[in-house]
Amino acid sequence: MTTTFEGASSQMEAEAADRMAKRLLYSNVRIEMLVTDKDGKIFDAFQQYFPHIQVLHCSSHLVKNLGSKLRAADTRLGKKKYSLTSE
Repeated sequence: MTTTFEGASSQMEAEAADRMAKRLLYSNVRIEMLVTDKDGKIFDAFQQYFPHIQVLHCSSHLVKNLGSKLRAADTRLGKKKYSLTSE
């Protein structure tokens, strides 16, 4: 059954993670590790149902987030494009 989320868009990802974790738990799926982009809402949802879960942070997201934070902190960069990867 498909349901439409009603609420703030900022809560939609957390609600989806909560629903997914519940389904996995009730399906007797054993979760040992979660790879995430360091979003606390997703971790919280899974840890609620799988308290001993090990969390790994996705390195691609960590690098992307670091680049975004560096560009935001340095207003001198203007519209120049900088990359933290060797692309």
